[in-house]
Amino acid sequence: MNTATIGTVRALLLGVALAASGPVAAAMQAAPSPAGQASEPQDATAENARPQPARDGRTREQDSHEPPVIDAAEVEVRLMRVDNERAQDLAEMLLRQSRRVFYVRSTDGSLSGPFTNVDSFGGDVIMLHDRRELLPQLQAALAQATAVSARPARAEVALAALEYRPRYAAVATLLTALEPFARRIPNVLAVAEGAANGGPTFVSNVTVLNQAGVLVLRDTPEHLSEMTALLSRLDTPAPQVMITCLLIQERSSEGGDGGSPSVPEDLVRDLRELLPVTALERVGQAALRIAVVPGSDVVVTGTIDTGAEFKLKLLPAGYDREHGTLSMTHCAFSLDGSSLFDTSAVLSAGEYTVLGASGLEPLFVVLRVVPLEH
Repeated sequence: MNTATIGTVRALLLGVALAASGPVAAAMQAAPSPAGQASEPQDATAENARPQPARDGRTREQDSHEPPVIDAAEVEVRLMRVDNERAQDLAEMLLRQSRRVFYVRSTDGSLSGPFTNVDSFGGDVIMLHDRRELLPQLQAALAQATAVSARPARAEVALAALEYRPRYAAVATLLTALEPFARRIPNVLAVAEGAANGGPTFVSNVTVLNQAGVLVLRDTPEHLSEMTALLSRLDTPAPQVMITCLLIQERSSEGGDGGSPSVPEDLVRDLRELLPVTALERVGQAALRIAVVPGSDVVVTGTIDTGAEFKLKLLPAGYDREHGTLSMTHCAFSLDGSSLFDTSAVLSAGEYTVLGASGLEPLFVVLRVVPLEH
């Protein structure tokens, strides 16, 4: 920013600051408090919110070291977009010339703050926050300063709101994904209504209506666009697969090649590469269609030909659509309540995967995954 711009802003905003609080603003110009070190009220109650006499007989409003208290009905927030300067740099320069710190008193007497009258709000947005009658002067000063250096400030930025109802993903999952976008925004409605309900001056830009399962987003249109784009990428159907569990056991046989019509030939070859088995027979099976949701247990149960009950518990970690692989972080198999093995595996679509085997006449647990179209 050039010297002419700085001089213009200083001249204009010095007048704004003096008009804001009279002697208070003049004292702040003479001895501005360090940024972020405004005095905190000792007790945010209705009693403490009233101006209190200082040691020399002055009230809080008259003490240059105590920020003034403004009724919520008198406060207004405006968001302005600037084209030619980074909003944060321009806001810092404005603060050096017209810094005003104050508390806001709600109708119930409680205090919130402290707040400053100028702040940055995003990459190219400046927030003006002060008494309603002072904002036009601040806005005019900002417009003239930006006009001197380059292009004038654009129109006032309006906050928008929308409701997002998830179709597939859990609300909690999407809320976690939005954490990098979370920030506090002006509660324009509460300020405009004079904080009739004693609401806060600033609120979160993302809230959840738990009973309705809806996300409510409030922010600038550009910020909302980024958030909804992310939600659209994440809120998609979970991949669907069919998991088949085959239980193959070695059985004594006389003659023959040891094969069985109930066991696919390619699976027989794979099993014989693992163990020197002879005759193989399918003694049990189960199939289950699932939606692959990482971290959600999948349980397959059934019985084998002897009447024993088996249970297979799976914990998916993720599904790679491109390569057709399903990762399992946990695969536990039990027979009649006795655990036989617990392992992890990566299952390739359309292929037989041997999870394990147990017993003198080995009982093989084999899984096969087939992707399904939505």
